[in-house]
Amino acid sequence: MSFVYTAGLNNMGSYQVSGRPWLKSSDILTGEEQQLEFPKVTKSIKIIKLPAGAGNQLKIGFATSIKGNPVQTRAIDLINDGGGIETYETSTAFSYGNTHTISLWVNFAELTTSNQRIIEGLITGSTNAYQLQAKKTGTSEVIFRFQVRAAGGGSPENYDFTVNVTAWANWSHIVLVRSDVKEHKIYINGSLEKTVTASSSPTPPTTPSIEKIKIGGQAAGYVGKYDEMTIWNTNLGDAEISSLYNSGNYYNPTTHLRSANLKHWWAFEDNNGGFVHLPPDTAATILDRVGVNNLTLNSAGAVGTAFANAKTGWLAGGNVQSFSNFVTLNDGMLDITLNAKCKKIFIYSVGHDCTYSVYASLTGIPAARMYDLTGPGIDE
Repeated sequence: MSFVYTAGLNNMGSYQVSGRPWLKSSDILTGEEQQLEFPKVTKSIKIIKLPAGAGNQLKIGFATSIKGNPVQTRAIDLINDGGGIETYETSTAFSYGNTHTISLWVNFAELTTSNQRIIEGLITGSTNAYQLQAKKTGTSEVIFRFQVRAAGGGSPENYDFTVNVTAWANWSHIVLVRSDVKEHKIYINGSLEKTVTASSSPTPPTTPSIEKIKIGGQAAGYVGKYDEMTIWNTNLGDAEISSLYNSGNYYNPTTHLRSANLKHWWAFEDNNGGFVHLPPDTAATILDRVGVNNLTLNSAGAVGTAFANAKTGWLAGGNVQSFSNFVTLNDGMLDITLNAKCKKIFIYSVGHDCTYSVYASLTGIPAARMYDLTGPGIDE
């Protein structure tokens, strides 16, 4: 879709207003955010939403209002309720060959002295292709076990290694890099702790790629806190994993140098610590923020799954205040005209995919000089 820019200027008070509007029409997916930047400061903006089904909302906000205070991020807590099955797994199959990277944060406060599965890669019609397990020992050590299994079952190969995590109640960053069916690397808190080269490469199935990922409490899995899980369709290197770890600070993976390889991102965010993502996650469904593969909860017999605060000091500030100045279009109000002086807006769809159009009347003021020439605007 090409943009139509202004041509011809008329004096109107302190503004110079175009005699021809800036126009854009676009389709938008549910859960998608689109940023619109104007070449010049606006005088008024009209937005029209086509009907898209019951419950559809189109939110229009002023994008540079994101300068608000950061808020506490959240995590999922698979509370052990004494027998419930609390397992999250990807809802649809994916296929990236045998090369991918999984990153997630785990709090080991509920870890026991028995091996518990942290994460599992599954192949349809087969047993697990790999597992990363953990158990506690000593005062602050975790013994990890990486287990790789041939297709169709058989005895797994186990590879153990010990990591000092300072304290079990601290959050730990875990990255698993799968280069092929035989080679895997495990990073803990930014450091390469184990390279596994299977002594006899497990025989790959007809479809050799991992098709599902599972975390949680089913079949001796770890029932504790998980946060910020991502999957990349490449084997990230040391420096790229160090960027993800970010010295233990919060990191938005969409800003990563390899963001083009980011295929799935589950933030485990219910917004109870403040607005981070819209729509928020629920205990039943953790939304994929960059793809379409949601994590779904197998909650048979489980009553304890809940959200909790994430790592202390983890603050998300990217779009915390995006909705401080916004309007919502729904089936009861399909268009609106805003007499707004701004240079950029965002459009966000909730409930259904839809189509919208924007008509903006522009002044003669370049967007880059908005504050110099007009003073603070609504999007400042």
